[in-house]
Amino acid sequence: MSSIAANELKAKLEAGEPLELVDIREADEFEEWHIHGSRNLPVYDALKADRDEALIRGSDGLPRDRSIVTVCRGGIISEKAARVLNELGYDAHSLDGGMRGWGSIWTVAPIPVPSLPDRTVLQLRRNGKGCLSYLFGAGGRGVVVDPSVEVAAYLETAQREGLQITHVLETHVHADHLSRARELCRAASAELLILANPRAAYPFTGLRDGQKLSVGGLEIEVVATPGHTSESTCYLLDG
Repeated sequence: MSSIAANELKAKLEAGEPLELVDIREADEFEEWHIHGSRNLPVYDALKADRDEALIRGSDGLPRDRSIVTVCRGGIISEKAARVLNELGYDAHSLDGGMRGWGSIWTVAPIPVPSLPDRTVLQLRRNGKGCLSYLFGAGGRGVVVDPSVEVAAYLETAQREGLQITHVLETHVHADHLSRARELCRAASAELLILANPRAAYPFTGLRDGQKLSVGGLEIEVVATPGHTSESTCYLLDG
């Protein structure tokens, strides 16, 4: 029985390879978050108790013309699922690290802005957790908003787009999600900016509502939107 690394699975999905993703976790966990396009075959508890019958019965609806990737929490029970499926004649592989491993995967999606044809606007997604961050820029200078994936993702993407990251913005102080703003600022020698507030106990440049920043010809307007937190902020790009 073979396993497949999260990065390898990401590459195969992006290349459009025909794969069948079978998430064996129970339905409540699957509904909370799962890999887009996967199907739920809730046999985790049964397999953990060494009862293979539920998976054997549920396998009848699985395709035999493509590889199957089994998914669980941490990649342990999915190994057993893949082994059972292989014994039934399927080409099955277990996702190494399960959904925990998938949580570190990130992808990039361009955001088309027809009115700003000379601007780069990209969304970087931490797929497993649904965290969204942005890289936009012009004139060789780039700005990152709410960095949450590995710092190399922003540095490599900016370099590919011909941008030097000079500013990192946060929409609020992140107590509920991972922020890599300070780490990115150190790596890129960039300036960290957040709406002025007493909650952040680290160095940053305080912004004020209505303030306008100019970066590489981009105009970024600070729009205070208190709610989620008192310093929550939106940024209006070139109007």
